[in-house]
Amino acid sequence: SSFGCRSLPGSITLKRKPDFTINASSLAGCIPFTPTLSGVIIPTDTKDMVDFRWDFGEGSQTATGTSVSPTFNEPDKSYTVTLTGKSSITGCPNSVVSNDLKTYPQPTAGFSMDNKIVYNDKPDVKFTDISAGNPATWLWDFGDGVTSVLQNPTYHFVKTGSQRVTLEVSNTDGCIDGISDTVLVAFDRLFPPNGFSPNAPNRIDQVFLLNSEGITPEGYHFRVLSRWNDIVFEAKGEIKGWDGRMLNGTFAPTGAYVWILKFSDFLGRKHQQTGTVTLIY
Repeated sequence: SSFGCRSLPGSITLKRKPDFTINASSLAGCIPFTPTLSGVIIPTDTKDMVDFRWDFGEGSQTATGTSVSPTFNEPDKSYTVTLTGKSSITGCPNSVVSNDLKTYPQPTAGFSMDNKIVYNDKPDVKFTDISAGNPATWLWDFGDGVTSVLQNPTYHFVKTGSQRVTLEVSNTDGCIDGISDTVLVAFDRLFPPNGFSPNAPNRIDQVFLLNSEGITPEGYHFRVLSRWNDIVFEAKGEIKGWDGRMLNGTFAPTGAYVWILKFSDFLGRKHQQTGTVTLIY
């Protein structure tokens, strides 16, 4: 200065804060929403190690580590995630805030049916949607390859046996839920043809077979009687059709024959049915 005073030389040390950002696998999702969050150092400095601490908003959860996977269970909420990091070299801290993480409500699928056991003469079942959470779409699978997008369908089951029915619902946010139940389609009666010919061009028409899916060999007893009440054909304990031959191996005469069938279905219920069939050549 003009007075001859001089300042002494000096220096200050500037410590670098760690620079990092938050990478999220997803910013929104259906509850329970579990995104993967990672702290990414910018630029990548292999010499510096940053100790991360996570705060997931509203004091709900905290965690440490470079990569975390918190779970958010409350629907229709926004969460602000704060990531604090401390440099292992300089000891300086820094914090960044993520974009809001959004949670969507999850629908709950449910349905009822007017009958859980139906029979093949009246195999219609009415389904009623009782799902919660305001679903916007419905997808039914009736267990036999047939589907429906109606909310409350009525389905005519063709196959007998145990049919697994599944309902999948989704809301306007794309959240999905599903549920399944079982319908039993049992026998009440068979509906056989009233005639057949061993000389028919199709093999299926050459034999008079009383059978359908769900009939078990146990308890199966099939008899064909002549007009004189003689047994022309008999199958017992095995599901076998009549090819027109009598018990002695010769073909029976053309005409009408009475048949009697006893059988058990897959539910263990016993049935007996009679009818007539015409044999032609």
